[in-house]
Order: sequence, then C-alpha cells, then structure tokens
Amino acid sequence: MVQGMNFIFWQNILSPHQIDFLHSLSKRYSVTLVVETIQDEYRKKDGWEIPNIGSIDVIVNPSNDEIVKLFKNKEDIHVFSGISAYPIVYRGFKKAIKNKSRIGIFSEPINFSGFKGFLKLLRGKYQCIRFNKNIDFIAATGDLGVQTYKKFGYSVNKIFQWGYFINLTENDKTNIEKNNHLIFAGNLNHNKQIFPLVKVFIENKGYRFSSFNILGNGPLSGFLNKYIINRNYSDRIKLHGRLVSEDTHKLIAKSSLLVLPSLSDGWGVVVNEALLSGTPVIASSNVGASVLLKENRGDIFEVGNLKQLDHLLYKWSNKIMSKEDYDSIQNWAKKSISPEIATDYFLKIIDYSYGAKKEKPEAPWIR
Repeated sequence: MVQGMNFIFWQNILSPHQIDFLHSLSKRYSVTLVVETIQDEYRKKDGWEIPNIGSIDVIVNPSNDEIVKLFKNKEDIHVFSGISAYPIVYRGFKKAIKNKSRIGIFSEPINFSGFKGFLKLLRGKYQCIRFNKNIDFIAATGDLGVQTYKKFGYSVNKIFQWGYFINLTENDKTNIEKNNHLIFAGNLNHNKQIFPLVKVFIENKGYRFSSFNILGNGPLSGFLNKYIINRNYSDRIKLHGRLVSEDTHKLIAKSSLLVLPSLSDGWGVVVNEALLSGTPVIASSNVGASVLLKENRGDIFEVGNLKQLDHLLYKWSNKIMSKEDYDSIQNWAKKSISPEIATDYFLKIIDYSYGAKKEKPEAPWIR
C-alpha cells in the first residue's frame, strides 16, 4: 500500500449498508465520503435511521471547487457507486477520468429484462469500451453482480465479488435462545414477494412454525393486514411495521428462520443480520446475498418458484437445530462477513489491482 494514500468514495446517499465497512477502513486509512444528500426521500418516509459517520470525512453536494480539491493527490483511490446512475457520482467519475486518477467501482447487478434492460446492457457495453482502460477494479455484489460486468465485457481480472457488511451491537452478538418463529424483514411490496410468501404460509397451515413475524412498511401493508384477518391468521402472523434497528436485530436473533423471496435484491443486508445472529436463511436466487447460504446456513430457491419455496419452508420448519448448529452459523459469519474481514479483503483487492500482489484474492465467504 502507498503511504499517504486516501480513499474517496462517491455515493448518492449516506448508505447504512456501507457505513460499517467504511468505519472499519477508516481505522487504517483516511476515508472521505462524497454524497449527493444525506438521506433520500424514500428512506425518510420509511423511517430509516441516519448512520453515525464516526471518523469519516463526509462531503455533501460539493461545489466544483471542492471537487477539484478532492483530486489533488494522484495516489488517492476514488471508488464510485456505479458510473452514471447518480449525478454526483457521474460528476466525480468524469473528473477522475480527466485527471487520470486511480478508479474503482462498487456496483449491484443490473436487471437486463425487457427493453429497458436491453438498453442498460447496451449502455454498459458502451461504457466498457469507453472506460475499461481507466477502471482498475470492480467490486460487484454477489454472483449476479459479477455476471453483469462480465456481460459488459470487463476482464475477469478486474472483477471481484463484493457485498454489504454490517456490525451488530454487543447485545445483538450474545447468544439468544431461538423461538420456533419464521421472520421476514423488508419493504412490503411486490418485488419482495411478501404476499406470495404469506399466501404459501397460510395455505400450508403455517408448517410447524409457532408464528410468522413480518417487519416493515410498504404499499401492501393494508392489503396484507386485511388478508391475514379475513383468513383468521392474525394469531400466528404478526405485522410489526418498521422497527428501530436494535429491535429488528433482536427479533431476527430469536427466530429460527428468516426468508427473503425477492424478485430482485442487489444484496439483501438482512441476510447478514440473520447469519451474524446464528439464524439460517431461505432466499431466492435473485438475492445477491444468497451466495452466503451454503451448508447449514440456509437454502436457495429459484426466483418465483413457489413450489420450491413451499418445499424448503416445510423442510426447515421440521428441521431440528441444536444450539451448536446456530452457534456454528454465527461463528462462520463473524469470520467471513464482518466489516473487518471485508476490509482485509478490500485491501487485498487494492494490492492486487496495483501490482503489490500477484495472486487474485477470493472473497472470504466463498472459501
């Protein structure tokens, strides 16, 4: 690593899913975070908490003069959340290209379905032709993220599997006795597939789960509440709304299984929360964090395949898990997906990308 080097991250908002990683990195190097705004309207309305920035230097909607100052040190590495999806990110990216700066990309997968998806694919291929020589590394979430940038045409030597990484509080890390509960946490909308999940649960009489806790708000909240009441399942299915982070962590930690059946999820940080609490997970194949669900940590079903989802819910509702089983999930998560482990991996990516190491690093959760 180069002495005096700083990391400058460009994002649209102060992302609660990236802040713990940035905190960890800032303990070793100077970290600056450039954002368009602290929080977007969607997260404000949904009651998201603004993350603590700690020692990170945060610059909100910088002027042109402030942007120029950010490019004074040629040794600094600028990491952009995508290329052109957000105005402030694209402004910084164009400046980095012009300045011949060191450039990295953080990105989620792109949905290529439909005509809009086809246009996104064409744009990605065009950007690859135009900027490939300027980009030093691409950290893409999950297998789908890696495949996205391969389709664009970037060299596999530049593409690294990435994810989102969170810390739980000391209270959350303690071993909590599991209840025989199923849990979902997320926005109550069509993409998260919450209604098909509830329907499958009710049609199969709840399997052997004693209850099903649903955490979150969204456009389907009222409809779900009526549906559950009309089918006399309000004693077993609880709609909690959106809870503060600490309460969400505690309910996940007490549960015996979390399910995330999304049609599309670039990562799905709730999977991290569950595994760090020792709770196994069922997720669809379009959830980026499904790459974490091997061995006893959970299962993956083909996106949209409700019969397969039903089979796995039945399997896990009847599975006998010991305290040692839950502990092994939690111990694996601490050693594989903590922000500190992600920081070690990220710095290996940097060393490889700039010639300090010859062997391409592998994501710690893959090993």
